[in-house]
Amino acid sequence: MIVEIFDNSVKGALRPSGLEFADEPGLTLDDLGEIFKKMELPLPREEVDISWTKDGGYNLLLNPYGAVLKIFPASREGEEQKYSKDRVEELGKNGETRHMAQIYHPSSSPPIGVVRFEAFGLQLMPGLKHSKHGQWRRDDAFYAMVKDIGCGEHDEFNYGDVKGKAVLLDTVEKINLEKYAQYHKKNFFDRSSLLDKTLKAAERYEALQQSFMAAWGGDKPFSEFWADMAQAKADGLLVDGWNHSHLDLDFKFKGGNLVEIARKYEERLNNRLEMSFGA
Repeated sequence: MIVEIFDNSVKGALRPSGLEFADEPGLTLDDLGEIFKKMELPLPREEVDISWTKDGGYNLLLNPYGAVLKIFPASREGEEQKYSKDRVEELGKNGETRHMAQIYHPSSSPPIGVVRFEAFGLQLMPGLKHSKHGQWRRDDAFYAMVKDIGCGEHDEFNYGDVKGKAVLLDTVEKINLEKYAQYHKKNFFDRSSLLDKTLKAAERYEALQQSFMAAWGGDKPFSEFWADMAQAKADGLLVDGWNHSHLDLDFKFKGGNLVEIARKYEERLNNRLEMSFGA
């Protein structure tokens, strides 16, 4: 299933993440408080329990649910993204024009939920164990995405493993949306289209996708959705892969050690659950 929810409740663009942009205009985490309240999550704190992303957004690692909540700038054509000095040095990038969007491809992880606001997006992604495949297996995924949608990612820590296949975890990228116009075309050899294969890859998360839509639409409390997520993690469908990774996840340009950042937020989640139970 491929569904994106459009929500006009919060307007404006994100201020680029990172304390060096503290004086820049734009929405801060505090300005997103109503979103976290709606989702029944504690509001994360900059440089404490949420990490930064290369596109100027945030990743919130949710240990109890084996998932990542990503907040990203939904920039339009002609808008410029800003990068900190550390990110420029680490990623070899500088300010550039980007059209940020969710990737939909058989070699990328399907989202559990995507919500698009006026000038930023929210994406809930399933956690996976980090891929231990060699570079050649990641190259298969990378070049398939480059061929089909004109973008991809090479970094080892951005790939997970699904049934022996390398799958891209960081699925918000610069993309030409017109590429999706070709998705319906059938392959000559197996008579399936890229759309067919993308939908097939998403089937394993369909129950969670439906649960997320129901919670966002107000048909069920978010507490029930998070219970579904916790059960999916217990069943092995969702994995807090960052806590069991063979990779070094200490990144200055992301705000610190990802395992430690996730642990700090988990403490606040546990406190919230204890208070709710006590009430």
